[in-house]
Amino acid sequence: FGPFVPGSVSYTLHNVGPEPVIGYSISIPSAVPWLSVDSTGGTIALGSPVTVTVSIDQAQAALLSDGDYSATIDFVSESGTVSRTAKLRVGAPEPIYVAQFDDGLEGFTLDDEPGNLWHHSVDACLDTLSGHSRPGSLYYGKTEPVCDYTTPVPIRHTITSPVITLPSPSMAELGFNYYLETESDWNYDRAEVLVSVGDGPFQLVASSYGEAAPLTQTRAWRRVRLGIADLLPPTGPTNIRVQLAFNAVDTNTNTNPGFAVDDVTVYAKVTRCNSDAECDDGNVCNGVEQCAESFCFPGTPLTCDDGDSCTDDRCDPGQGCVHEENDTCDADGAFIEANGTVVMEAESFAGNTPRSAHRWDRVAHVPASGQALMVANPNANQHIDTGYATTSPELAYPVLFTTPGTYYVWVRGRGATADDDSLHVGIDGAAVATADRISGFGNTLGWSRDTMDGAPATLEVTTPGVHQIHVWMREDGFWFDKLLLTTNANFWPWGAGPAESARVGGGTDPCAAYCSNPIVFSTNNYQSGDLGTAPSCHATTVSLNGGVCGNLVAPRKLFVNGVEMPCNWAPWPSLPAPVNGGYCIHTTGGNHPWAAFTTW
Repeated sequence: FGPFVPGSVSYTLHNVGPEPVIGYSISIPSAVPWLSVDSTGGTIALGSPVTVTVSIDQAQAALLSDGDYSATIDFVSESGTVSRTAKLRVGAPEPIYVAQFDDGLEGFTLDDEPGNLWHHSVDACLDTLSGHSRPGSLYYGKTEPVCDYTTPVPIRHTITSPVITLPSPSMAELGFNYYLETESDWNYDRAEVLVSVGDGPFQLVASSYGEAAPLTQTRAWRRVRLGIADLLPPTGPTNIRVQLAFNAVDTNTNTNPGFAVDDVTVYAKVTRCNSDAECDDGNVCNGVEQCAESFCFPGTPLTCDDGDSCTDDRCDPGQGCVHEENDTCDADGAFIEANGTVVMEAESFAGNTPRSAHRWDRVAHVPASGQALMVANPNANQHIDTGYATTSPELAYPVLFTTPGTYYVWVRGRGATADDDSLHVGIDGAAVATADRISGFGNTLGWSRDTMDGAPATLEVTTPGVHQIHVWMREDGFWFDKLLLTTNANFWPWGAGPAESARVGGGTDPCAAYCSNPIVFSTNNYQSGDLGTAPSCHATTVSLNGGVCGNLVAPRKLFVNGVEMPCNWAPWPSLPAPVNGGYCIHTTGGNHPWAAFTTW
């Protein structure tokens, strides 16, 4: 880089009296090695000026990264302090967006206010003049029968650019050619140029009425180039839109040619590159940057909303999307275990927590059970064998269990190589030695319950109710499609396996997962009367505080939302979480016919 010009600027200091001699000092910030001054102070005799030269240190300036720099120089004397600002630009912004309007509006859109005269003009009126890229422009005016902007609707009309992405906001500038010939009174015929940053409000950057940069009257095309970096965030990438506006204010004296704009250009710092890695800004939330044709291009920002009200969704710049359970849903959304089996699609997680620079990504895949699966990315041949409950990327699945016991853990997945073919499973946030290091997967989707310890993977569910089942990455690159838990040691899934289990909140019937045709009651103070000897089914959506039951002879049982209750006419120890907004009280068949329950 360099040489930087002008290389120096000289200031003349005067002693204008009344003192015969005055002292002075000059200071520049110590953290500005690119700037130097040939004198740090001295005295000035009356009538004898002193010249001080401030210079750019060419060698130090050449070491700076591309960007804009500034420093304040303070001239201090007995009468006060005068400051000047030195500015340095290293590198130069390059055009990253150009609209010449030769073939159309270039994606610019008009507002829908009546009488909007903005249009694409070609070889008409102001287009025929030199000073812009012919043949087209954006023109606020009419071309027939004469070139003017007479309008019965003299209000503010706009035309707005498409979204323009700046890879880096450093040194950003907006340039355009314009022609403006209107009434000279600032109160009328108001022309504006505005910029919106990141879908925010439009901010004025130039006008014909004395605010922001001036758009002066012309009788020829004129070039304007404005700095807009101060409007932008300090780091990129960022999106902007450019808007042109014109307001005739009244219907009088609108017979001049009007306002036209052409060659809209956005300039920004452009990073040259040879690989995608050189473009990586370290923030996965704004997408994966790519190198193409020696330029860095921004990625597509991540969308982290998983549509699940039970999780709080955010994007961590280093990890990606994070879905944290917010404890607002209780059992809602939990998978319902039935008859000792529960099945979950991998992509139906309730929580997805990236860790250790790795994450689980949802990937569409037609052969997968639900035509999608979760992949442990990036595939850098990393494995996490210890401490994985707090250091490995994690998926969480709430399950409403009604059958405690030992569950065999089946996983459907794919491991392309021996470095991509294992994962861990646990329960309620804890690593479980009997379900870690599940492996035995090939390079096509298939089922396995084998662990590296040689035993089938198992989990212990000690109590009925909602439990969290966790899946952690062991080796990155693993493809995870489906999870099946069953108390049946002799069950072997094949193909895509059983359908995914129903979930709490999947309807309005609390008994949907337990029994059919329930007797519905609508008061919490309810007495069932004699239940008979056949299986019974009762449902309510009122709030219950407790209940009792009795006269059941083993093996007959009574359940509330799938949880067995003691039936000895003593109050139930507790109620499980509501299902589908209520409670299902159901019994198996058996004696006595005068078995009954009461709720309150």
